[in-house]
Amino acid sequence: MFRATVWFRPVSDDAKFEVANVASLRVDGVEVQPKDLDLKEAKTLTLNYHEHQFGDTPTRAGCAVINVPDIAFIEMVED
Repeated sequence: MFRATVWFRPVSDDAKFEVANVASLRVDGVEVQPKDLDLKEAKTLTLNYHEHQFGDTPTRAGCAVINVPDIAFIEMVED
């Protein structure tokens, strides 16, 4: 699992998306490892993640689909 921070164009502290517990990373529907990420020809980036919660459902799955042309840069850190 890893943590991802995606900054969007135009770059500012308000134009970013942060998510932890990312379980899989897909580029145009094909699963890739963070070290192999190549967005040169890509159209979409999909982040599948788990949110930790309290109560009856300890985790909830989430998914974020991002248009690659909107991305300024990405930071990924292994959790």
